[in-house]
Amino acid sequence: MEKQKSTDNIFSKFGCALRLNEKEQESVLDQLLLTVNALKIRPTAYVDHISQLCISNPTAETVSFKIKTSRPRLLTVKPSCGFLLPTGMCKVLMRLQDSSNIPPEVQRDCIRITFMVIPDGVVSVKASTVWQEMRNKEPVIRRMGIILPYGKETFLHVLMHTDLDKDAAFLDDENDSTNEEEVQPKQNSE
Repeated sequence: MEKQKSTDNIFSKFGCALRLNEKEQESVLDQLLLTVNALKIRPTAYVDHISQLCISNPTAETVSFKIKTSRPRLLTVKPSCGFLLPTGMCKVLMRLQDSSNIPPEVQRDCIRITFMVIPDGVVSVKASTVWQEMRNKEPVIRRMGIILPYGKETFLHVLMHTDLDKDAAFLDDENDSTNEEEVQPKQNSE
């Protein structure tokens, strides 16, 4: 039996459904913005380097995100998953920890950010629960990546890519951890 690409019923477990078709979802995901501060870090021993990534959602739809890195113990991000409310944004801290353990053959590190449009009613559920439920289904998703190559000058330069190497080990969703740090949207008290 072939998996259905339709997202009509994948959120039924959460008691809600998407009102957008696949093309409308893709249009929403195309409008998401990533802003990375200038990340010129000389990897050095015994020093942690911190930079910031800003994810903006200029649309009228709620979007969920999940972030993974190629070297989780060395390159960490907080939060690693959460929700972006309509016209909202989220700041993500990227930390390159003590890099004295980087083998000389390593030429780059990667950060993968996966986005998915979700119905508004799903926001009350933990983001990691939503992503675990979607594991066996095929929602419309968008992957963006930040490639951090090590150059001759041993500086990291940020390159934005929307098409990532699907064979890379860190793209394997089966290695997902359930202990991911999440960000829940703030509820407006009116």
